[in-house]
Amino acid sequence: MRVAHIAPALDNSLNAHKESTQFPEDRDCTMKKSRRIGFAVLLVAILGAVVWSVLPRRDPVFHGKSENSWIKEIEYNGPDEQTRIWREFGPEGIRVLVRGLEAANHPVERTYRKVYRQMWRVLPGRLMGLLPAPRMDSGRSTRMRVVALLSRLAKGPCINNFRG
Repeated sequence: MRVAHIAPALDNSLNAHKESTQFPEDRDCTMKKSRRIGFAVLLVAILGAVVWSVLPRRDPVFHGKSENSWIKEIEYNGPDEQTRIWREFGPEGIRVLVRGLEAANHPVERTYRKVYRQMWRVLPGRLMGLLPAPRMDSGRSTRMRVVALLSRLAKGPCINNFRG
């Protein structure tokens, strides 16, 4: 009589053991799901980084206009009025000019133009034809205008407390 009473309990414990050993299939399914979720999260993060880096950045506003518009309005060897206005801006105006100068600097373009000119002398024409021609220096006129204005500012009264 005791044996009949133990058999159902033994069956229950064997079934529970059987169910616990059937996890590898479920575990594979769970691992696949977690890998898919991890891959999706990684993909979204990469796409977000690409979109963030491609979107144009807002130009800071300086005295009611964007810094870029201030830089574009600078005339090469412009009138004294232009120098006076920039002198009144003080150190913050100098910082705007320096940022404009840095934005107009394209070192990769300049290096490629220099290397291209040197390679022209060495490589045959057919090989040079495969290389893309260097672009014009797009920031040269901006750099010249900003440097000319900075030099005129330096000739006048000293701007105190400038820390770039």
